[in-house]
Amino acid sequence: MLATALLPTLTSAEGLQLSGGIDGRFTHENHPRRDEVALKGLFLNLRQVWADESGDRWIGVGQVDFDNNFEDIRPYQVYLQYKGPLGKWNVRAGHYLLPFGLLATYDTERFVLQGFEDTSLGIRKDTGIQFLGHWGAWDYAVSLSDGLGDIRLADSRANPVFTARLAHVKDDWQVGFSTLIGRPWARFEPLVGEEEASARFTQARRFALDATKSFGPLTIRAEAGGGTDNGRGVWGGVALADYALLP
Repeated sequence: MLATALLPTLTSAEGLQLSGGIDGRFTHENHPRRDEVALKGLFLNLRQVWADESGDRWIGVGQVDFDNNFEDIRPYQVYLQYKGPLGKWNVRAGHYLLPFGLLATYDTERFVLQGFEDTSLGIRKDTGIQFLGHWGAWDYAVSLSDGLGDIRLADSRANPVFTARLAHVKDDWQVGFSTLIGRPWARFEPLVGEEEASARFTQARRFALDATKSFGPLTIRAEAGGGTDNGRGVWGGVALADYALLP
């Protein structure tokens, strides 16, 4: 049994926004018998927006996470973004979520039910430069990053990772296609039968098809994909449903 509580706070003033949250969890296991109450995470996020005379904007985002009862302190997303006219194109540089599959639009790290990036990709965030925006009914994002993930921000063993996503968006649904090619420092969560997570440089090739559809308060999200790790075939999928209890 697992319980979690996420309590966000928000303040803003003249383009400055400060938010935060607490992720506390209670775990009960029968075999072996164990009860645990832990502060899974606490985060603070600072977002600053600057507007120029033409209406284009600079956006700065900085977030730090304190995880596992403050044993781990790590940056989450830390980047600077320039927004072009009406958001048709943007340039983002720093440490950000990779534009791949559902991860591009739906971050589940603080949820009890999560996406499967930690199993399928082994990397969720990376440091680099990204071009993103929309053209008509199409959203696009192209990223070139260093492949080091959350482990380190600078290392001579960095390997470029190319990630891209193209999505057709219309009203209450969207369908996206993503690809990832490179040799990232991948940290995979343990599979059934494995005792602990593994971390290694992995020659990865991935593709994914994701879809999101809303039915009033109900939102369905799904992703399926596959590829290779060091030449070995891999594939998987996930489906998630959210229901809003209040408007």
